[in-house]
Parts: sequence; structure tokens; C-alpha cells
Amino acid sequence: HIYMIMNTRLREADNEALLPFRPFIKLLLVALSKLPPVPVSVPEWAPIYRGVRDTLTDFQEKDGAIRVIWQFLSTTREIQVLKNVLGEADNTLFTIFALSA
Repeated sequence: HIYMIMNTRLREADNEALLPFRPFIKLLLVALSKLPPVPVSVPEWAPIYRGVRDTLTDFQEKDGAIRVIWQFLSTTREIQVLKNVLGEADNTLFTIFALSA
């Protein structure tokens, strides 16, 4: 529940609304930085996937600016898992290449 509320506040980019979540965000970021890297299998740049229930047009800013996604998101290494979750609707699938997770 806190995850959903925090991500809503992060999307709004309202610093005042984020004040109650700052200790939690700091704790989460410190904990993530302490995790050991996940070894990447061959090929060296193994893809991970993230999908959203929006079209790519929904992600375009009106002034052409790059859109930054601030909230914490889940990803998967299995594209079929993502396709099962998203279904057949108009969605956007992001392929992310990472050296570690």
C-alpha cells in the first residue's frame, strides 16, 4: 500500500507531498545500493523488460521534452511474463539493457 501511494506522489513531482516518504525512499535506496550485483549471463548486455498500459504517445511530452519516470518500478527478465500481465491491449513495452540489477 505504501508503495502505491509513494509512487503516486513521485509521479506528481510535488516535493511537499513527498516529505513523509523521504525516510522510506532513503532507506530503500540505501538497501538497494547494498545488494550484490546480479551476474549477467551471455550476452553481456542481458535485457530486462518493463511494460505499461499506455501507448507510446501517452509518454510524449507536449513540448518534446524527455519524460523522466521517477517512481520505483518492477521489471522482468522473461518477456512472456510481461506479455501475460499486459494482455493484448495497446501497451508499451520497454526493453532495458543493464549490466547489473
